[in-house]
Amino acid sequence: MIGSYTERFTVPQTADTKTNGVWETHLVQPKASALLRTLANDQSLTTTSSETTTASPSAPASATPPVPLTSIAVQVRNGAAVNGQPVQKRAAAVAAALIDRGFSEQTSAATGTPTATTSVTYPAGKSAQARAVANALGIPTKYLKQSASATSVVLVVGSDWTTGATFPGAKPGATDAERESALSGASSQLGDAKGTCVKVSRFDSAIGVDANGHVTTAENPPHSTSPTHAYAISPNVEDSAP
Repeated sequence: MIGSYTERFTVPQTADTKTNGVWETHLVQPKASALLRTLANDQSLTTTSSETTTASPSAPASATPPVPLTSIAVQVRNGAAVNGQPVQKRAAAVAAALIDRGFSEQTSAATGTPTATTSVTYPAGKSAQARAVANALGIPTKYLKQSASATSVVLVVGSDWTTGATFPGAKPGATDAERESALSGASSQLGDAKGTCVKVSRFDSAIGVDANGHVTTAENPPHSTSPTHAYAISPNVEDSAP
């Protein structure tokens, strides 16, 4: 069994040889090594020889590069309504929020018909662009749908989203200024020399530090610090967590 499929194959040619007076059967190289590498890398045994020699089993698959936000132009349509009356300028507000978040200046607002649910429709091949829109605004991915008639990414702001530039219930993404402030340690707090504990930080950017100077996830830590300093004092923590 290889992966989730089964294939029938023939063991490469064998040869009998006498070693120290004992006859042994050996696999003939290099075909045996090629077979074992194929099995170890969970590859198909029906691949042609040319494909096998040109492939690099040990090399990781190249990741698809992210789509630049500046290349994504979104048409935002106003479908929000309260008590049957359209909520004015909703599409314009959301379109402006997308541009502020780095999307194309060609992002535009348009009128639309009242609809209960917000949605993001996109044509074939534009799913990455649609997901980028959803991520930027906190829109659940269940509201994304591909449409055969769509020619671009279209965001319809429904009656479930009548105010604000972030979808209700979603955690707003940090702005560039907030990220810079967090990395510079502007929100970090320390206890004083008399041993008075610092108040619980009101900032998401502060990371707890225990009495021994180690980063901690415990509630109400005696000290707190910035992400940059927390990284510097945690040399034994891997950069990438599972």
